[in-house]
Amino acid sequence: MQPYPTYLKRAKGCKVWDEDGNEYIDYVCNMGPLILGHDHPSVSEAVKQQLDSGLWMGGPSELEVRLAEKVVERYPSIEQLRFCATGSEACMNAAKAVRAYTDKDRIVAAEGAYHGSCESLYPSGGVPKDLLAKVIRVPFNDAEKLEKAVKEHKNEVAAVFIEPILGGAGSLAPKDGYLKAAREITENNDVPLVFDEVVTGFRLARGGAAERFGVKPDVAIFGKVLGGGFPCAAFGGTTEMMESFAYPITNSLLVVNPPVRHPGTYNDHKASMAAGLATLDELDSDAYAHLEKVGQRIRNGLTQLSREIGIKTQITGIASIFHMHFTGTEITDINSASKANGLLVRYYDICMANRGINLAKAHSSFCSTPLTERDVDQTLDAIKGTLTEMKPIVREVAPNLVI
Repeated sequence: MQPYPTYLKRAKGCKVWDEDGNEYIDYVCNMGPLILGHDHPSVSEAVKQQLDSGLWMGGPSELEVRLAEKVVERYPSIEQLRFCATGSEACMNAAKAVRAYTDKDRIVAAEGAYHGSCESLYPSGGVPKDLLAKVIRVPFNDAEKLEKAVKEHKNEVAAVFIEPILGGAGSLAPKDGYLKAAREITENNDVPLVFDEVVTGFRLARGGAAERFGVKPDVAIFGKVLGGGFPCAAFGGTTEMMESFAYPITNSLLVVNPPVRHPGTYNDHKASMAAGLATLDELDSDAYAHLEKVGQRIRNGLTQLSREIGIKTQITGIASIFHMHFTGTEITDINSASKANGLLVRYYDICMANRGINLAKAHSSFCSTPLTERDVDQTLDAIKGTLTEMKPIVREVAPNLVI
């Protein structure tokens, strides 16, 4: 049997403990949402207060309005948004929004991009082939091929979906100018640009990837950090784009459904709204500066230690996100990332766990605000020990990766 998963018992700050009492520095952060770490006092208190008032009330409240206003203030290209429980739902409904708005069916997306598990965007067994055919895949970081696809299918394309950093390739950052080129291509061809900021929203910067890279999309999708560790996501765009979800006002006593319907029992989760508000309130300039610093230290350490020990690796990530690939080939897209040695990264994850470091397994890892310089020092020591231990194994299974 493979030695996963580790069964965890409790968590606090940037630490988790397993059922045997072993302590780990946690870089999983529940795959990204826990940017403030586990059981942050402000978030926990906000949720406890909301529990006393009620979780579901069958109607809107001030919480949704306050959280929506906070998102719009941070993300000025968005005028209206709607909440749901998960990033997958937000992606699915964003796809419906652009298809209804443009009256077109096809979507252009990057190879290897993950826009949730909704059928119309997710290449998977069990999804009808005609649905998969509605998505045109192009390489990430290749503006020329993106432009060619948009121009060739202009009359069919409802939108271009982009993860500002490609999660499937280890949170690969875009090349300089790529996102701005995507914005220019979509504007020139009258095609909406959708940023899937489920991972990047409020993590890369106060205003997400849009702020960090200086590009304003027509539609944005949020999740993870938005709920502060609780199930919460949202999608939004201009008022004109979002009005298809509104119930029309008529003189009839009969209920007239909106053009695009968005039902969901858990769209209105009060504890998630409270947690999201508390989280965004804590994410000030000092928090982002700290996250940037510790993330850069770890990425620099991974690069330096790999060179010193003599193992070829490629390090991807940005801001508070990092990942190591066992390959000597530069990572530029999902194809180059997929050529990295998967066995070695799995062995690396196990060795790091044995040294008290909990990494996201074969996935990008995340820093949180409680992480201290001492924690980073301990992490870098574990990386050094792990890579030193692994070198004979690397020489045996992938000698081309030994320097």
